[in-house]
Parts: sequence; C-alpha cells; structure tokens
Amino acid sequence: MNAYDVKKEMKDAYGVKTKPMRITLPKASYLKIAGTGNPNEKDGAYAKAVRLLYGLQYTIKMSMKKQWEIPGYSPFVVAPLEGLWWLENEQTLETAHKDQLHWYSIMRLPAFVTAEVLKEACLRYEQKHPDADTSEVSLWEWEEGDCVQILHIGSYDDEPQSIAKLHAYAQAEGYQVAVNESYMRFHHEIYLSNPHRTKEEKRKTILRLPISKKEEE
Repeated sequence: MNAYDVKKEMKDAYGVKTKPMRITLPKASYLKIAGTGNPNEKDGAYAKAVRLLYGLQYTIKMSMKKQWEIPGYSPFVVAPLEGLWWLENEQTLETAHKDQLHWYSIMRLPAFVTAEVLKEACLRYEQKHPDADTSEVSLWEWEEGDCVQILHIGSYDDEPQSIAKLHAYAQAEGYQVAVNESYMRFHHEIYLSNPHRTKEEKRKTILRLPISKKEEE
C-alpha cells in the first residue's frame, strides 16, 4: 500500500509555484501548539513546539511497529511543518520585534487521527521522553477559506518581497488581503525545506494570505 502524502494528494496547496495564485482551502485536521516569542531562539518555546509536533507525528506513524493498533490506520508521510503568525497591535510582521510574535505551530494529520489517538500518542511520547510536556498540544479543525499563495525561495528575512507580490495579485483580482486572527485568518507559512540542512538562498517556503472581496468604493 502506498503511503498517503498530502503534498502529492493536494498539489494545489503544497505544490505551489513562484507565481501568485488563488486557492480555497477546505476544513482539515491539524496538530497545534500555540505560543509567543522569537522563533529563532535555539531552545525557546517555538523550537520545543516543533520538536514535539514531529515527535508526536512519528509516534503515530510508527504505531504499527509498537504493538499499537489504531482503528482505520493507513501508512502516511509526515506532513510539512506549518506556522500561523500574528501580532496584537497594528505593527506588521515585517517590522515587529520577533519577541512580540504570536504563533500557532501546526502540522496536517491523516483523517484517522482522533482525539483518542492523539491522547494515546501523547502518553506514549511522554513515557519515552519524561521531560516532555504535551499538555499544550491539541487536535484542531480549521477551514482556511479563500487565500492567495506563492512559493518563496530564499531567506525568511526576504519574504516581504514575495508578500508584496501577493498583495498586488489580490488587488488585481478584485480582492484584498484580510488577515484577522479573531476570525482565524492568519499569515500562513509552510516550510518545505529543513532550515538546518538547506542553504538560506535555497529554502522553499509557501506563503499564504487570506483574502476577501474588495469593498465597493
């Protein structure tokens, strides 16, 4: 049986090109950890969240080899890490100090993963990693809706250039960027490259912004 790979099954969402495009995303299940602070801190909250998300994904993925039978289980490829970012004031992400960032660190889940499966995965992970704290991990259902997206190649610090292209494209298509965390509409990044193994200039990141129809002037 071929392993389910969301990148191959949802090419419009994960096989994005360097030209802006519009997409509508349906409801999907994610592992989620919420946090605040600088994502570049070596052992900060964000780094710990990322390690935990990957750890739980692989705990579920390898369940059949660990005498843990999950109802409806089928082989799958661990999905890419994704991040949702926002601020509590009118600053832009490009100019804000990184310590002020709020984030959800998320990863897509196969449909068979339920709240019960996640609870068992957390227990098993903590048994293997006694210092781990899985209390902040949740199973999250999120419908992203209408968005514009682009593949950014290069440093994370150079993302404003690609973001500007998304704003221009949205305007040309009769839309406006509509980031609003109160309505679960975020600046969204999908990390296709491992930053520890990929040179800055070659990193691939999907940038996605929510949109709404422009108001009549």
